[in-house]
Amino acid sequence: MKTRFNKMQIFLSLLLILFMVPVFGQGGSTFQPSFLPGPQDLAFDLYPKYRRPLKKENLHDARLIRDVIPGYPVNWISSYVSVEIQATCEGKAMKAITPHEELSTEQKNILNNPDLSGDLVINVRYTYQDPVTKEVENNRMHVVMSIMPETEAQYATGREDMKKYLKENGINKISESTPKLFQKGLLRFTIDEQGEITNTKILTSSGDAKTDQVLLDLINKMPKWIPAKNAKGAGIQQDFEFSLGSLGC
Repeated sequence: MKTRFNKMQIFLSLLLILFMVPVFGQGGSTFQPSFLPGPQDLAFDLYPKYRRPLKKENLHDARLIRDVIPGYPVNWISSYVSVEIQATCEGKAMKAITPHEELSTEQKNILNNPDLSGDLVINVRYTYQDPVTKEVENNRMHVVMSIMPETEAQYATGREDMKKYLKENGINKISESTPKLFQKGLLRFTIDEQGEITNTKILTSSGDAKTDQVLLDLINKMPKWIPAKNAKGAGIQQDFEFSLGSLGC
């Protein structure tokens, strides 16, 4: 029983690492995040809002659910209960379910038409039979991936100018006037089809109203970006996040 418990602990840990932990700016993203030390060891970062980035083109020829999810753990599954795929297509929430790993026509249609910068959600219910004890366990896999634009949004005058703007208009002000206790925060914003900043909101407050306002002004007054584009070259929206935090004690 002790050996089996350890195997289950490893199994659950792998699930957490592979499928439930958000990954930002990785997996094919062309945008290079900026994790930058600032004055008084104040660090900040700006990156696309991605979970597990996925190119839309990689979905076109998918036939099985294992074709959709990189590193899909085939060996964990003895039999399928259900495979559910969810995505937003042309602004409408879509969902399709099958009782096996082979994708249905409805699921393929969803995979071929997801809105760019939206999330692709996959829920797999399956059984696993322990090869030693022959006991059958019911398990669930929850995977969220983000559909990447063909061309990602970028700061109009380049990454170095973006760093300079963030430091001079926000980071330096916070470092000079705000106690370290409140030198943190997380914001999300959207670069719209014209490259303008929209939908700015605080996800994690610094705990200090003045600092929160500095962060909001920093993002809202940012110069225009070059918008993300789809395969046809048309501008589309893309979400980004900006984080701030003190390093060390």
